[in-house]
Amino acid sequence: MADIKFSWKTDPGETTDEITNEDYILAGPEKNMDAILLLDGTSGTAGDFGAKNQKTGGRVYVETLSHHVEEIIEEKPDEKPEEIMKEAVSRTWDSFQDTGKKRREKYFSGEDATYPTAETVPSAVGCLVRWSDEKIEVMHVGDVETYVVKKSGETDFFCNRIHQRFDDIFEEKITELREKGVENPRENPEVWELVNKHRCASGLPGTYPQFQFNPLEVEKLGEKKIYEREKVEKILIGSDGATARIRELFDLDKNQVPDFVEKRGVEKSIAELREKENEENLDKLKNSDDAALAVIEFQIS
Repeated sequence: MADIKFSWKTDPGETTDEITNEDYILAGPEKNMDAILLLDGTSGTAGDFGAKNQKTGGRVYVETLSHHVEEIIEEKPDEKPEEIMKEAVSRTWDSFQDTGKKRREKYFSGEDATYPTAETVPSAVGCLVRWSDEKIEVMHVGDVETYVVKKSGETDFFCNRIHQRFDDIFEEKITELREKGVENPRENPEVWELVNKHRCASGLPGTYPQFQFNPLEVEKLGEKKIYEREKVEKILIGSDGATARIRELFDLDKNQVPDFVEKRGVEKSIAELREKENEENLDKLKNSDDAALAVIEFQIS
């Protein structure tokens, strides 16, 4: 096992609490696993307002997705990160569909008088990092921020903030079928299977217009990179409520963020962020977003 130092912190901020915090970290090193996963979930506009004292759909989603990632890594320790995420999303999608079916059955049988109004599946963005003594694999999707600090002094930065419209993927599949000589490709079952799977996995209608972990976007839009472990000093991952806001409020460029967190540690970094948010008197609707930080320092064994 590679010799590493690992620290992490999630904080719900002022507008959420522990059961509605949709930032989530799978702390693999604490489970004897050479992997970490940081997720930032979205319930969708209808799902952000969960029932009192209950988890939001986004919170349930990140917990379920993380569980399946851990499960797949244990089942297939040599699986590629992108394949882990695609399978984990599919299993999570199936779990939500099963749960929705059971809720509807209870309602129509009279067991539960609460009508299940939200049947869409939430979504999540994030980053999965896996490592061995020889290599480090990064699988990144969405507007979380990943900083890979190399021993050369260079830093690779990952963050997708521009959503590629689903229409592009839809048309790409149609073109692929047309080139294969398929007649009426728009009516082909493969196209509509793609549409249905994507929309369910994306939680449409209701999700935010961003990248997210679902099988299509992991394959086509995700950023994947493999590093030689001996050339990497550390990796910092932060949700948009953490590193992005630290950059904004402390007026830092991307290369300064890893040093900011290293000098303070993850807990103090978030504590100082909260102080700064209060000083700036930000918009009360989003003055204090949920935040997550994780740092892995790689050392020579």
